[in-house]
Amino acid sequence: MKFRIIKDEKGAVLPIVALFLLFVAFGMAAIVVDAGTLYNTRRSMVTAADAGALAGAKEMEKVLGETDLAKISQIKTDAIAIAKSLAIKNGAEGEPIVELKKMDVELASGGISNRDVIVVTVKKNEEHDFAKLIGFDNSDVVAQAVATWGYSTQITGGQIFPLFMLEEAFIDGETTLHSGKVTLENGEVSDPNRGFVKLEEGENGQKIINDTLAGINMDRQFIINQVLVSETGQANSMVDAVEDRMITAAALGTVNERRQFMSGLIPIVISDVALEEAEKNPNAHINLTIQYFAVYTIHDVITANNNKILGSQYALTKTDFTKVSQAATYTPDYAKGTLLGEFTGEIIELNTIIKDGDQDPLPGYEGLSRYSKLVK
Repeated sequence: MKFRIIKDEKGAVLPIVALFLLFVAFGMAAIVVDAGTLYNTRRSMVTAADAGALAGAKEMEKVLGETDLAKISQIKTDAIAIAKSLAIKNGAEGEPIVELKKMDVELASGGISNRDVIVVTVKKNEEHDFAKLIGFDNSDVVAQAVATWGYSTQITGGQIFPLFMLEEAFIDGETTLHSGKVTLENGEVSDPNRGFVKLEEGENGQKIINDTLAGINMDRQFIINQVLVSETGQANSMVDAVEDRMITAAALGTVNERRQFMSGLIPIVISDVALEEAEKNPNAHINLTIQYFAVYTIHDVITANNNKILGSQYALTKTDFTKVSQAATYTPDYAKGTLLGEFTGEIIELNTIIKDGDQDPLPGYEGLSRYSKLVK
């Protein structure tokens, strides 16, 4: 009779299971760690692609209104170089792929616009720290961004001044705003109409205008061919509002931030209605049709027109937009409340809506508002 010795083999299996679980846990940890690295790299590449596309699109704004083919060709070359440079500065590896092409872009209305865009594709090869131990040495992380550009034909808020300028004055190079008188197309002068745009009906109209001038962004929509109504205003409260804006701007950290805060979008308009009424009644409001938009930077505001014509003690210098040492004295007979500044044509922070046809030629006047925007 044979006796079988029964051995407990559980003890032999447990180390194998433990080793297997340890291997699985290590693999999972490797995947988690390297996945986190890839995620961060992906975010970095998206930023690089976005930066390159936006920079290239901003350069491409210069083709708007340009008819010289040689200049257009140079602008395109510069835009590609700028897009590559900005993408690399933001972390792209090697030479980014940059294309200028036509592409169907979805509009806010739900329609499609076949328009010029700039496409930037970037990549970076990421070495794995742990995953290489299980056979995965590295991965390519790729990101792509698409941006377009055009004239600002529809906006829904942002740095908008509640002011206007007649197209004729804009073309003639006028740079002062809210100067006390508005000359109509027939040559008549509407004396009390001080160049405000009526933003809202009701008793608080002046407050809304002042708040906007002080730097509180409006959430209102303006579109080319929209009819606005002019508004009379109070010079004293308007001056206070502009000075509040200057004080806020002076406290910002960089030159660009201060300049941007002192800049706003202004509708360039024609007066096509109510001219006869304005001739008979100088207090009449004028109907104004938006032709396009222009970017205006405020440098000073006339605070007094008595013995001296004085600017504001809170005005900012034109170079670094820091507070002036003292209020400036002016020789032209500016009315109190006149804004002194310039039309720049630069981009400011706006919520611009991409519209079909906004890359088509508009009058190539200096100072027209253009935009750059990511679309994908």
